[in-house]
Amino acid sequence: MLGKLLKYELKASARSFVPLYLGIIIASILLSFTANGEMDIVSVTLGVLTGGLFIALMMVTIIVIIQRFRKNLLGDEGYLMFTLPVGSKILIISKCLSSVIYSVLSTIVSIIAMFIIIFNATGAFEGQYFGELSSIWQEIVRSMPDILMFTLVMLLSLITMILSIYLALSIGQLPPFNEHRVLTAFIAYFGIGIVVNLIQALVAKVVPALGYMNSLTGNYAYNYGRETFHLFNDSQMWVAVGWTVLEIALYFFATSYILDKKLNLE
Repeated sequence: MLGKLLKYELKASARSFVPLYLGIIIASILLSFTANGEMDIVSVTLGVLTGGLFIALMMVTIIVIIQRFRKNLLGDEGYLMFTLPVGSKILIISKCLSSVIYSVLSTIVSIIAMFIIIFNATGAFEGQYFGELSSIWQEIVRSMPDILMFTLVMLLSLITMILSIYLALSIGQLPPFNEHRVLTAFIAYFGIGIVVNLIQALVAKVVPALGYMNSLTGNYAYNYGRETFHLFNDSQMWVAVGWTVLEIALYFFATSYILDKKLNLE
């Protein structure tokens, strides 16, 4: 059943994302051929258009994450969704997986678009640059274990953000807040973040490694190039990852509890 729900979620969200993906790639290709250092009306127009599409993609990603959960589970559609022979946990997982997939796809499309613009506009596809590209590729291969670890951390952080949004929306639909659901959800989202950060700061006094996640990039940059330093065998990193997994579990089960015991559809 999870597969069917995920397929439905992906198809429903595709209507918002696919046109934007195509628009960004096409606009980036066109811009790459006009961005030759001269500021003419065509290059400026394409630059503004491409920038606008990037901003739109970021906004749409956030809006879809919110709307697919709020309307589908907490709005009128919820009367149908909660008659399906699945529990709230499966519904949450399907929506979270769909949000993660499209967030990752949005990032990949943005990176591809930037490479198209930069590489073609600067002549990086010409033969004299292949040697440099080869060196870059070798460096990527050498750093692959750290890249995979960093990717895991980013994915966990993304899931944490998505589930915290779901929890905030679920809190907003509780009966006492019927008149101010959106405002309550907005306040709850930032309130959750403040409380969790305070708890993390207090616990970090006992387990200093919990403060490590906040300085991850700086720590990696400081130790970069040292053959003995790797993210994947850094014990502090794994403690921070464990804390993030704990946050995910907290948000997930709290949201599931509210949907099971305190559901208050519009």
